Amino acid sequence: MLPAMCPGYASWPMNLEVSPDHTARRSDAALAEAVANALRWHSALTPDAVQATVDQGWVVLTGAVTWQFQKTAAERAVQELHGVKGVTNGIIVQPKACAGDVKAKIESAFKRSAEIDAQNVRVEVRGGAVILTGTVRSPSEREEAERAAWAAPGVTKVEDRLLVSSSAAPFRPGCILRV
Repeated sequence: MLPAMCPGYASWPMNLEVSPDHTARRSDAALAEAVANALRWHSALTPDAVQATVDQGWVVLTGAVTWQFQKTAAERAVQELHGVKGVTNGIIVQPKACAGDVKAKIESAFKRSAEIDAQNVRVEVRGGAVILTGTVRSPSEREEAERAAWAAPGVTKVEDRLLVSSSAAPFRPGCILRV
């Protein structure tokens, strides 16, 4: 019945759930089993590191992993499964390295990288959080510095405070200056 046909009603309440495909809805139990299998079979995750609950198609991930990429991998492993409406990623990244080791590994990676001028980038570590400060020559150098920081064991957060400046690196004889 349309609202116009019912005097005294200005609107008509509707509760609709729209499904993009015309297949049967997957039960939470079946979806929970699929999610558990996806997490169990993923090569980046250790057994029993991540747990999942499913409620009306919404997946909630919990647990603890060592690396940020594992947290991201767990979410990606389940987000496209048939029946998943959304994912809440409550996984905690718990590093297994001390701050001094993290800083040394990042600085070493900077020195090995042809893209990063290690002399102009400073690294500060507070727990699992890394703060990058200083000046880089280009946006790509900035991205490479951030990637190198994330790659260090135990990093849970990277705060990029780097400034991009074409005059970041002074000219040195024998070096090619990119403009």
